[in-house]
Amino acid sequence: MFESTHGIRLPSDYRSFLSELGNGGAGPYYGVFKLGEMDDHSGFKPWTADGIVGNLAKSFPYTTSWNLSAEELERIQTSEDDEEILRVYWIAIDGAIPICHEGCALRDWLVVSGTEAGRVWHDATADLEGWSPCTFPDGRHMTFADWYLA
Repeated sequence: MFESTHGIRLPSDYRSFLSELGNGGAGPYYGVFKLGEMDDHSGFKPWTADGIVGNLAKSFPYTTSWNLSAEELERIQTSEDDEEILRVYWIAIDGAIPICHEGCALRDWLVVSGTEAGRVWHDATADLEGWSPCTFPDGRHMTFADWYLA
């Protein structure tokens, strides 16, 4: 139902996790989110509550680590338009679902659409450090199973 509603196919290792181990629960950092939920200041909430998750059927926007330039980060931080950082930097992300909260609004996401589908990415935008793939020491990108077991 979830896959047809969103026009995607979840990565097979994540689908196996959901069907064989459970919908969320124990895992890295503060545990794995239930499908369709993410962290909130006092618990959990649906993704739709704040628009952090974009269109799952659209491709995830990154293939290599990404961040704004230091100059652009400085510009939006010092802007008199308080909403600018929300429009420019903390935007809804297409093609991925949040799977874990590491603390201090740092999250790991599972890509479900595009060339990075099946891989896990780290969102460090809360620290103004952008997005980067979760990798092994040799640089290979981690799948959900790799990430969970590591």
